[in-house]
Amino acid sequence: MKSKIKNKIIISVISLLGFIMMIALLVNVYKNTYSDSDVQNEKTTMNNIKHKDFKKNIAINSYIEKGEKVYKYVVYSEKNKKIYEEKTYKYPNIKRVNQHIYYVGISAGTSVYLVRYFDLLNERISDVFETPLDIMDNKIIIYNGKKGEIIVQDIFDKSKYYEEIELKSSDAVFPIVFARFLSTDTIQVRYMAGNDYEEKTKTFRLKK
Repeated sequence: MKSKIKNKIIISVISLLGFIMMIALLVNVYKNTYSDSDVQNEKTTMNNIKHKDFKKNIAINSYIEKGEKVYKYVVYSEKNKKIYEEKTYKYPNIKRVNQHIYYVGISAGTSVYLVRYFDLLNERISDVFETPLDIMDNKIIIYNGKKGEIIVQDIFDKSKYYEEIELKSSDAVFPIVFARFLSTDTIQVRYMAGNDYEEKTKTFRLKK
């Protein structure tokens, strides 16, 4: 008899603790989701992009705005100066290109990224590139679907370098299989051509 009563007490205590934990969890979720304003700031999170030679990084802050989750990323130079910030509804994909340059890519659909580059040393910011194909020594390869051509240009200042390479590609939405630098003055492009989408590979020497 005493054993049964004891078991009932234990079960009751466990149930009560479970109920209290559930209430605490719901309260915590409520606090993190809602506020008196339309925008609820959350704790700032830092991307794990620190390098032993760097003290600066890129901060991402997420919050709720009109019922939608929004991300704001802030870029700091190596002198700890804020050089750029942007709000987006997709999580920013951040990658380190070299010792001083990072890129931030935002998904714009299947296999499509809108990418901006940041030179943290010289505090330079690039234009937005759609799905870059390759980069080397401040040069970037992109594809211009409207003209059906490959473009090679300086990442931060196309007045320093800009070249268009015409391709007789197929009518595929994105006929480029790959495009890459073989050296600073040579690129290789594999693309689909003709009505049968035959793959061709060509090497191009860039102008000086």
